Amino acid sequence: MSRILTNSAIFGLVGRQQVKYLLAGAITAVLHFAIFSGGWLVLRDVVPYPLVAIGAQALTVLAVYPAYRAVVFHATGPWIAGLIRFYIACAAVLLLSVVSLVSLVEVARLPVPVAQIVTALWSPVVAYPVQRFWTFRKPVAGS
Repeated sequence: MSRILTNSAIFGLVGRQQVKYLLAGAITAVLHFAIFSGGWLVLRDVVPYPLVAIGAQALTVLAVYPAYRAVVFHATGPWIAGLIRFYIACAAVLLLSVVSLVSLVEVARLPVPVAQIVTALWSPVVAYPVQRFWTFRKPVAGS
């Protein structure tokens, strides 16, 4: 009996939006880190690392938007308008992330990949309320 309750509790937890968001965020962070790391390794002698971070973020946003829209937030409505809001929200987090990244590298003297990981850890916490209440807000009835 306890196994059924445990499985039920686990499935209920995984079904929660916050848990889905954290899982999607983990996948997003890994994808972003892979794109950033690959770009930085290839371009580090010709492109400053903040620009590599910006490019990696742009590619990551385009890749993950469908999953956030369909799986995490179950959004409806115009796809392109949602993508634009998602991109704007991600750009705001990107601005904070680049400031954090540069600060961690230039002031705290962390290696670029380590600073990127640290930055990736706090980004989803900042982004979740914006994504939930603005990007993927539910339409108000009658409007």
